[in-house]
Amino acid sequence: AASREPGAATLRSSIRNAGHSYTTAGGAGGDLEDPARFSEYAIQVTTLDAVVHEEVHLLKMDTQGHELRALQGAGRLLSEGLLRRIAFEFSPYLMRNVGDARPEDLLELLQGHGYVIRGDPGPEDEVPPERFGALVRRLNHSRDVRGRWTDLWAERRAV
Repeated sequence: AASREPGAATLRSSIRNAGHSYTTAGGAGGDLEDPARFSEYAIQVTTLDAVVHEEVHLLKMDTQGHELRALQGAGRLLSEGLLRRIAFEFSPYLMRNVGDARPEDLLELLQGHGYVIRGDPGPEDEVPPERFGALVRRLNHSRDVRGRWTDLWAERRAV
């Protein structure tokens, strides 16, 4: 598992949905979830910078709200442009569940490293920085649980 720094963490895995698992690495809490619905496992986490040493054409991330923390551990990869495209699930709800109070930080991190964010409302549509807050608000106010996330992707601008 990837996080902002190496160390010990707990992996919480849903008893009913194997696709719903997340870590408590980097101070992540997961306090919005009922602990009785999860099995817990002690694991070690590391950074993407520590394990990736060459260009990656597509990084697919679905880390149940841990995307920001995983990319914070990829500072070298982002700065050097070694991650060409990043596809990720963006869920302010899940990000708050792991302790990240400001989901816009994920989009701003990528934008600050020269990435264009796309995917809302359509796969090729750009999400400019001035729309980051509106996107978070829309996802926050969805009454349907399936409307609390969206698939986005980031592509490094040509230099």
